[in-house]
Amino acid sequence: ALLFFDADDVMDKNMIASLYRELKNSENVGAVYCSFKNINEEGLIVRKKLKNRRIVPTKYWFKKLPDNEKGTSFFSIYSWTLMVEPFTMIKKDLFFKYGGWDEKNFPKGDTYGESIPLFSQIALNHQVVFLNEELYLYRRHSNQITSGKFNMNYIQKKIDKIMLKINYKNLETKNRVKEIIKINNYRLPL
Repeated sequence: ALLFFDADDVMDKNMIASLYRELKNSENVGAVYCSFKNINEEGLIVRKKLKNRRIVPTKYWFKKLPDNEKGTSFFSIYSWTLMVEPFTMIKKDLFFKYGGWDEKNFPKGDTYGESIPLFSQIALNHQVVFLNEELYLYRRHSNQITSGKFNMNYIQKKIDKIMLKINYKNLETKNRVKEIIKINNYRLPL
């Protein structure tokens, strides 16, 4: 199993064991991620109400997945759920099978979104589990990538192109990806 930890953040003492237990719980689980809290530069918890970004399309619009529902769909991950590298444990073989972080299409300085193609590939082919436990403390400060401005539409279009170029095992999966890309254009703003 792989877990990529940010050096300036803090993890709960039970985080690795909890994620690993869920990862090994089923043969088809490819990744497990948890909830988090924001902390400031001094390590104090910053109480910002985070939106539940785990959504799925319905016949008429979108619905939020309940926090106690562990399964996270491909659509939810593709539409930018709060599944982020430092609090996501991945099966090592899947990380390499699906090409790891996309550094080719997201070079240094243009790195926000490089995990979405990998996480999406895993979700297309394996279960992704969400633990509704705040096991990670994410340090917010002015020198991090997520504190800057980024063009979400530009990044999403880049991710769409990457996902459409993948050589899928079957036409059904390729068509599913095309449909999700189309539906994703109508999702609620983050």
